[in-house]
Amino acid sequence: MSEIRREIALEKIDPAAEHVEDLLESGVAKVIVFAHHRDVVLELTRRFEEAGYQPAMIIGGQKLEDVESGKQRFQNDPACRVIVCSIRAAGV
Repeated sequence: MSEIRREIALEKIDPAAEHVEDLLESGVAKVIVFAHHRDVVLELTRRFEEAGYQPAMIIGGQKLEDVESGKQRFQNDPACRVIVCSIRAAGV
């Protein structure tokens, strides 16, 4: 069952990325994206990097300094318009 949920999540990457990009292009300043599966977080982050949104990312296993740096960059850097977070790692 877990593998099926992961496969479904991977299929949602394209529409999710398009929706976020539509929001940003329509004038929304910043967007927070949460995902459960690590490979979904990584792929969304890669796509937003390619699109030039300079995303931050929070995933499990990151050093506390890297998590804080990502948070600060998202909050304070106007060029960093997206942060993609693992629900577990950033849910607190």
